[in-house]
Amino acid sequence: MIEKLESLNCEFTQVDISSKPEYVEGLDLIFPYLFLSGVPACGIEGLESIADQLPKQMKKMTVTERIEDLLKKETILFMKGSPDSPQCGFSSRICAILKQYDGLKFDHFNIFEDNELREALKKYSNWPTYPQLYHKGKLIGGIDIVQELHEEKELEDALGIN
Repeated sequence: MIEKLESLNCEFTQVDISSKPEYVEGLDLIFPYLFLSGVPACGIEGLESIADQLPKQMKKMTVTERIEDLLKKETILFMKGSPDSPQCGFSSRICAILKQYDGLKFDHFNIFEDNELREALKKYSNWPTYPQLYHKGKLIGGIDIVQELHEEKELEDALGIN
């Protein structure tokens, strides 16, 4: 059974139904059983047949897919810590620069929360250090480039703010 679940490359949550009989009350099911969004989907014997029907958000993404998903954000800063609590001087400096632009909204990703992504992004971007600022999926740069663009009054153009 475990091999079948692992072969689907999905993330699962296990619920002990003996402690929550109301979850399955009135259902004629033989367990284990797979539920998708709270609806009975199939027994263990049917897992392989529904693998392609699983919602995308249930399928475990590769690290490259997770990076590309994050890069779909309009503007995202991969940094150490968060804008409210940067955990290194470079991250603090880049946040201070970005906060000077009224109306600029940017997402952030704390690279300390995901070592696999932190290491993969360095290779993906061919940029070995953090922070890394992206706009519309394109790498703008690290603190040195962002600082230079800011000083040259070119950061607004790079981030599409006018």
